[in-house]
Amino acid sequence: MRPSYTAARALGSGHAASDYDIGLYFKAALPLETERLLAAAKEIADNSAVTAVTKIGEWGPWIIGGAWLSVGGQRVDLLYRSADAVSSWNPVGPASSPWTTNPAIHTASARRSGWARSHCQPLRDPQDLINRLKSIALPYPQPLRDALIRRFQWEILFGIENAELAAARNEQTHIAGCVYRSLACVAQIVFALNERYLINEKGALWKQRGYR
Repeated sequence: MRPSYTAARALGSGHAASDYDIGLYFKAALPLETERLLAAAKEIADNSAVTAVTKIGEWGPWIIGGAWLSVGGQRVDLLYRSADAVSSWNPVGPASSPWTTNPAIHTASARRSGWARSHCQPLRDPQDLINRLKSIALPYPQPLRDALIRRFQWEILFGIENAELAAARNEQTHIAGCVYRSLACVAQIVFALNERYLINEKGALWKQRGYR
């Protein structure tokens, strides 16, 4: 098992209230032992009585499980990642299709497993697996850039048109959802044009201000 920081903490954009996302990478040949992980989590968690970890595969095909912990009053998220699945991602082939089922914690971002790993920082990795996985995602692949632009440019107008229809019926919730989705698609395109990975939607509209 090879843990690594992901998201804001690894990017240096975290703040005092930011959680810690700990990616737990493992291979099928040496699977993650969730019972041992649970025992370790209970030892450090603020409330062991409510501490739980998921089975492998419970959260879907990419972030395939984990746990939500509180340690010393700080949120710590454990995220299971299959190193075999991550290493199979081909950013320059047909499988580079950038959209997939979104993780439950993300409402708009279309992500593949390779993207977040481009920024994660290894905490323990004696076989240098994380850096080898990073090399697949960097430099930013042109086919992925083109695929993202094709995929999301039409959806911007589609969302606006749906919002206009909802406005005629004064369906404010639907309007808000359509506008948010359109803005998220704009962010996808702007990040792709600048050859930057959009890790998730949080802060994306603010971050793109400096892009062309």
